[in-house]
Amino acid sequence: GKQLLLPAAAYTVLRILPDALALKRNGSGAQGDGSAAASALLAKGVPFCSDLLREYTSDCQLVGRDLARVLRASGKLSELEPTRSMISKRSDYSQLLTTRTNHRFLQARLTPEMETQLKFILTQVRLGNQGRYQK
Repeated sequence: GKQLLLPAAAYTVLRILPDALALKRNGSGAQGDGSAAASALLAKGVPFCSDLLREYTSDCQLVGRDLARVLRASGKLSELEPTRSMISKRSDYSQLLTTRTNHRFLQARLTPEMETQLKFILTQVRLGNQGRYQK
């Protein structure tokens, strides 16, 4: 419900920030000038995540250890450093690292088609035969 909205938003944006940074550094993407789009995403996404994590830290910790992982993956974004260090210095940081990430957060990153294919492979395909179903 509502309690998962803020953590899901922070997690989703944090997941794409490293990709946007790489696109910005590499220049153009497949759709024209990806560098400009990446710059715009970074300009809005970094302050959004910083504010969200600073003001709603305990809510965002519902994400679990994947929150720590995506914060670490966004290590090249110096603007997030104060937020990263604030979270890592909290007394409940070790609890964050031991909390499994809720499947709802991970599920939000899959398209419905990907989810259907994964579910089929995991439930219907015998071990060792997965290669036959991969494209």
